[in-house]
Amino acid sequence: MNSHTLPNQPPAEELPPTAQHSKNRVQLRRTGASTEKQAPTQLQVVLTILLTAVALFSAESLYINRSLESSELRVKADLLNIVTPIKEKQAEFKFQLDEFKLLVSLLSTKSALSPEDKESVNSVLRRISYEDVEPYVREKPKQAEARKLFQLKQDNEITQTDLVQGLVWDGDRPAQIRFIRVNNPALDLNKIDLYSDGPDGCRSKVLQSSKQAGNTVQVCEAHLNSNHNLEFTVVVKPEGIRHLE
Repeated sequence: MNSHTLPNQPPAEELPPTAQHSKNRVQLRRTGASTEKQAPTQLQVVLTILLTAVALFSAESLYINRSLESSELRVKADLLNIVTPIKEKQAEFKFQLDEFKLLVSLLSTKSALSPEDKESVNSVLRRISYEDVEPYVREKPKQAEARKLFQLKQDNEITQTDLVQGLVWDGDRPAQIRFIRVNNPALDLNKIDLYSDGPDGCRSKVLQSSKQAGNTVQVCEAHLNSNHNLEFTVVVKPEGIRHLE
């Protein structure tokens, strides 16, 4: 026997076919388990998509809510900017109308105006505009009877005792106050509107009746609306009332 010849080695142990198949199945299961750990399942994918969608929806909702809050604040600010001047104008309008009514009440106590009275009246008139008094005059009712001012003078039923001019109102529009004395006690100018004919005719309305207090005060509505001229007529009672100091 050759001294370099390797001794015979026993052949590798071969597993029986059944054992070999079992080993292969174990290896496949291990491989499948490793694969399952590495690749997400369909449920995990769905949950991930849902969580992502919820997160995006929450972020979008938060953005929308903040946008709506910002828009609401802007709208409120815009409304406040609009409403505030309107309220201020309404308050100013009411104040000026109240001044006009007080002026009418003051005139009902006068049979003439002193220089001091004229200055005070003019100071009040300068703060009053046509828009302040037009609705108030318009709402005053017309009387069932109207008498022509010129004819009453001709018949000596009334006498004009004073005419105050040079007054200003509504910016730069003229104003005047006519005082007349009633000579006929039966003539009740609380129930009669005064008017005049002509292209620039006048038709007055009773603003304050002497039955309320003092004298009757009328204003020419026609001239008020046509050219914004303010013309008062103060009807002094037959017994006369001197202006109060």
